[in-house]
Amino acid sequence: LSVALLSLTACGNDDDKTTDDGQKDTAQTIRFKLNFADYNAEQELEATRTASRRDTIKQQIVNLGNGLVALMTLERDMEQLPKQASTRALTNDTYTMLAYDAATHDFKGEVTGTVSGGVFTATSANKYIRLAPGNYDFVCFNSKVTRSGNTLTVARANAGEALIGRTTQTITATPLLQEVPFTMLHMGAKVRMKITGYRAFSGVNATLSSVGASVPGTLVYDAATGTQTTGSGASMSASLTFGSSSDTGTGTHIGYSGQETFFVPGTNVSGLRLTFTSGTIYHRNMANSALTLHPASPIILQQNGAYVLNVKLVYSFLYLMSDGTTGFINKTIFGGGTK
Repeated sequence: LSVALLSLTACGNDDDKTTDDGQKDTAQTIRFKLNFADYNAEQELEATRTASRRDTIKQQIVNLGNGLVALMTLERDMEQLPKQASTRALTNDTYTMLAYDAATHDFKGEVTGTVSGGVFTATSANKYIRLAPGNYDFVCFNSKVTRSGNTLTVARANAGEALIGRTTQTITATPLLQEVPFTMLHMGAKVRMKITGYRAFSGVNATLSSVGASVPGTLVYDAATGTQTTGSGASMSASLTFGSSSDTGTGTHIGYSGQETFFVPGTNVSGLRLTFTSGTIYHRNMANSALTLHPASPIILQQNGAYVLNVKLVYSFLYLMSDGTTGFINKTIFGGGTK
């Protein structure tokens, strides 16, 4: 009798893993391995191939009207490239795993759980999804993402913490144990501000705001197909504090904002304005000076991207050109002109 009971128990355990029709139980036979990609991780290899390590996207010159000119450059934030491996451990949170047929996009099930050591463990009442051998899309997201059916929504306020990972995997009848790897990506893009000058500056504060309701308030992600769109525009405003500058030892002084501003991917930087509320440089008052970004061609912030908006403040000098004429910096090759 004991031998018979042991045999029945063994058969019961096997049934929990693979059904008679060959379906896999994700809780028993599929190991979900999750990694976390740092900002700009996809640019790491490209950056190591360039001597400057600066991916300049656009430079724009703005006359502040108080004897100063601002040269604005939006760049990839190379200082925030991964220093070691391109992935690191996920933060403690609740994660939801969805499964879809890769061909038909039919929904196959969901489980909710936690991640420890990069391994997903189901904790919800439905702790597994049964899958027949075939191709599947797996989608995983954390608690900063709101779900309604197949629609995942990320609010701009959560863009800095929202994570979504997607992978396509072929589930086979054998071997019994299989692994599905994920790379979780930030669903937002972050921007930090930098001021550069040729003299020390202090007491600088500013506001980064939208030009009207021009900044998308949400990102909408279709879990079934993997497509994403930006939601309707909304107003935003973020206070920035720079404090006093630091001397680089090369004749320039720099200062970074103590805050980072997060946006959903698809945000057009043309919808942003930087307004100084206080500060002094070159003995000139910076308060109420405003810079509106208006590049010649659209610049769209990308998912999982980190950027620096560098504002270089210089005197509004007259320059002597090589052809004997004079003009301001916007007439020079450096400033985007031809002389």
